[in-house]
Amino acid sequence: GMWGSAPNDVWAGGGSLHWNGLAWAAAGDGLNGGMWGSGTNDVWAVGSAGTLGGFSSLGVIAHWNGSAWDRRINSRELLADVWASSANNAWAVGDNGTIARWDGRNWTNSISSARTKHTATLLAIGKVLVAGGGDSGADLFTESTGTWEPTGSMAIARSRHTATLLPSRKVLVAGGSTAAGATATAELYDPDTGSWSATGSMTLSREGHTATLLRSGKVLVVGGASSPLAELYDPASGTWSDTDSMFTARSFHAAVLLSEGNVLISGGESGGDALATAELYDSSIGKWVAAGSMWIARQRHSATLLQSGKVLVVAGLGGYYAEYSAEIYDPVTDTWSRIDSLR
Repeated sequence: GMWGSAPNDVWAGGGSLHWNGLAWAAAGDGLNGGMWGSGTNDVWAVGSAGTLGGFSSLGVIAHWNGSAWDRRINSRELLADVWASSANNAWAVGDNGTIARWDGRNWTNSISSARTKHTATLLAIGKVLVAGGGDSGADLFTESTGTWEPTGSMAIARSRHTATLLPSRKVLVAGGSTAAGATATAELYDPDTGSWSATGSMTLSREGHTATLLRSGKVLVVGGASSPLAELYDPASGTWSDTDSMFTARSFHAAVLLSEGNVLISGGESGGDALATAELYDSSIGKWVAAGSMWIARQRHSATLLQSGKVLVVAGLGGYYAEYSAEIYDPVTDTWSRIDSLR
């Protein structure tokens, strides 16, 4: 990049060279992105290669204050260009959706990478952890400031995984789709350190599964594989154990922890066909029992526990088409009733 404020103040090479009106002077290793500024003491440079003032170059945004380069943020992706109108208004943009604004006091970041099939978990500290969905990266959202910040990356890039907030305040991420296919691996996120650590792997590789925190503090994982096998994660030991198998192997179903502590599994797909069947996991004895079937076969739907203790199931895919229908499950009578559709 190249930028100048006057005939005797010109920057080139992404900040590596400065023209003072008489000669070019080396100013360190430059960045390979754009440059912009509002004056002699307010110059910005972005890029993803080399170093600037001794700083690492992975998505660096650097500021020249008149005497030295100062790194302001470090992203996990290439940052292509920057624009500024004053010392209190600078913008930078990256390849995968990153947008950052400097308001004179703080950088306000967008999420660090474009994501799909990721997870979002409300932490005990009030921030939201967004993880995976195309890479191994993770971000934290702070509601009070409306800003994003990168946090530690997972060991494995994954999507279609599950993320469960544990009583310890840590987050269990399990399974999902990777470049090599479905995985059985699991990781733990510690919000106190902002880092991930490995934990025990599941018996089965899974994607499109569900993970439900039980009252015991263990996590029930079901579906997302060709086998109906269900597994329990014990946070105390960091290990998995097999539990009773479902009646039907299914993926892209919905799971809800009911008021009495049982888990309702509804719908999903098996062999490419949407399912209307439902099952109940009795956590007190570790066994599955059949539940009444829904009126409509559906997968990728939502299921929400209502204050009444009933469960609202909405939309999803039935066959090749999106569903607009909705129904309610009553655990007392083990029956489903149709309600008004979305349209």
